[in-house]
Amino acid sequence: MSVLIIYSILITSIDRLLNSECGFSCGYMLEKSPKYFNPLDAILLKLSSYHERLFNIQLFLLDTFLFAIILLYTFICVLYGVIKIGINLFSLEIYRIKRRDTIP
Repeated sequence: MSVLIIYSILITSIDRLLNSECGFSCGYMLEKSPKYFNPLDAILLKLSSYHERLFNIQLFLLDTFLFAIILLYTFICVLYGVIKIGINLFSLEIYRIKRRDTIP
């Protein structure tokens, strides 16, 4: 899941840098469809197409649920990293987080 998220962010950033017509002035906005294949974007677009075809409540918000799962996964990974590594600034440890040893 992490590799898919990193790959999707990387390919979107590269596509916007190389194919944006107005560049920095408009925030690297793409006026045409992306030229490089983004698997996460393709999955979300495929799931969102069910909104027009089916009005069944089980299939109504599949893209929203997938996006919520991706956000929850990212949040859990960030919390896990902060707990394992602590809070650092330029490789200097500012605060160490330990079980039953933190300030309330």
